[in-house]
Amino acid sequence: MNLNMVLLYAFTYNFAYIARKLGLSLINMVDFSLALPDEVCQELGQRARLRRVALNISVEELAKRVGISTNTLGNFERTGRCTLATFARVLEVLNALPDLAAVLVTHSRTIEDMRQKASVNNKQRAYTRKKAVP
Repeated sequence: MNLNMVLLYAFTYNFAYIARKLGLSLINMVDFSLALPDEVCQELGQRARLRRVALNISVEELAKRVGISTNTLGNFERTGRCTLATFARVLEVLNALPDLAAVLVTHSRTIEDMRQKASVNNKQRAYTRKKAVP
């Protein structure tokens, strides 16, 4: 299961009711593989807001726990823009850090997989037209 699916399940499964109450549509959630970076940031901010509301935490309380101003938190929830450290602290308070466990994980391969890949000759050359010999 890839990261997009993990995040999608983690943030949508429990929060569909809250999203409807807030007037947000989960049907139109952003597919991160097709989204621009700004769209991904905005979507993560909206999902953090959903998680905060689901946990019944006010903006003031979350901002206090994270150590940022309410304006900074509101800006993050609207635009998704903040520092990486702030993002990590927000996720920590919202108990969402485990959702990032699969991010940027390098999948190790066995030696046998590497040998098999090395033994396959997958070089292909483009077709070239033979020059006419005069």
